[in-house]
Amino acid sequence: AVDGKPRVELWPASSFSVEAIDATARSESEFQADLQQAAKTAHNLERDRLVSLRAYRRPNNTTVLLVRAHHILLDGHAFGSMIREIFERYFGMHNEAPPDAAQTGDYFEFARSQRKRVESEAGHEDRQFWAQYLMDAPEPIGRTKARPGKANPRGIGGAVNRFVASETELPVRAAARQMGVSLHSLMTAAGQVLLHGLTGGSDLLLTSSYANRESTAQERLIGWTNNVTMLRSEFDPAATFRDQAAKVSAGWAEVLPHSSYPFHLMQEAAADNNGKKLPPGQFGVFMNWPDNMERAGFERIFLMPPGTLHRFGELEVALLPVVPPGTGHFVNDALIFYQEMEGSLLLRFQYGVHLFEAAEAEAIVDRYLAILRQAIADPDRSLGELAALT
Repeated sequence: AVDGKPRVELWPASSFSVEAIDATARSESEFQADLQQAAKTAHNLERDRLVSLRAYRRPNNTTVLLVRAHHILLDGHAFGSMIREIFERYFGMHNEAPPDAAQTGDYFEFARSQRKRVESEAGHEDRQFWAQYLMDAPEPIGRTKARPGKANPRGIGGAVNRFVASETELPVRAAARQMGVSLHSLMTAAGQVLLHGLTGGSDLLLTSSYANRESTAQERLIGWTNNVTMLRSEFDPAATFRDQAAKVSAGWAEVLPHSSYPFHLMQEAAADNNGKKLPPGQFGVFMNWPDNMERAGFERIFLMPPGTLHRFGELEVALLPVVPPGTGHFVNDALIFYQEMEGSLLLRFQYGVHLFEAAEAEAIVDRYLAILRQAIADPDRSLGELAALT
């Protein structure tokens, strides 16, 4: 920082390299301990690179690649771009093909364009929209549900995963098409049913990620562009799930033109009318896997359960779990992520341990799946009946 203001220092590309480590003599337990320690070591922003690669050589001609990156550098979309580029360069090297010369936008140009929009008339209209939209917004679940005597000052979170292997078991995409809405709208509507069942509230406010990449050049941009947007809906228990999915679809159409407005400024806009700043921990962020990985076919590494072996030509790849569930840093209250590919669906529920016990979190994921199954089987079932499912 200079005079209290952050300053970006760019290191030359020549200073970046993959650290090769011979771990052939390490036992499996020792090696896992090494990985966990490396993954959990905090970045020193004054000294460390914000992204690093380590290649561990293991027995049986196996290599483990550990990617560490600070979240201020990579959002989910940028992480997908980086993994895609690693694969492309690996195969290009072995096939003696030149690296992909796809145009990539300049991150500083992106930042300048964002600042310019915020200061423009369009940015002023965005602020007015969010100030009105978030007037008298409902309390986040963390303020209404926190267990007595439980606080989460260190941001410790737990996670529950559920994997649905077949579209025939849970045909979410086909159901969305039948209802005339996007998959995201269907998943969000089910999340609203769940949130109503947990809180009893009828004024529901959910957050969702917004890639904020509006040009082809920005698709493979390495950097943080992701923003958080919000959807507010009235919940009528007498309405049908089909009606709610259509309402959600119309709601997204209303907010998306204003969704590039930075989230911290949305919070300030809410404070203009509410007298309080909304915390980032609203319940229920839903996001699909970035399109850039889906088109390249690499996202299935992250979709399938850890340890599943994937073959890309002569290369076999498996994702290794590094940080055990319940030990990661988590600043939100409760988030549900979904990733869908070729009929397979992975749900991940992350939660603050100050809100939910592990068994309760497991039950919440099962309840969300039950809502999805019943809504898909009978989209004209009332929201009140779906919310009562356990």
